Amino acid sequence: MIAASPDLFPFYLERGIAFFELGHYHKALADFRTALRLNWRDEEATIWIGRAEAARERLTKKSRFHFFAHSS
Repeated sequence: MIAASPDLFPFYLERGIAFFELGHYHKALADFRTALRLNWRDEEATIWIGRAEAARERLTKKSRFHFFAHSS
């Protein structure tokens, strides 16, 4: 595990963006939240958290729709 030091803020932010782009929203959120803990004033981390939460919610709704549409 990588220790959470303020110097690692860019690492967590960039890795979170990579996870986001791969569709791994849960992992992205964990990294964005770690980045925000390391630099609580960073607006970019906050924006990415919102994006990842919205994407995860859309995916969850899409999965529920797909399940119910094909379970009849």
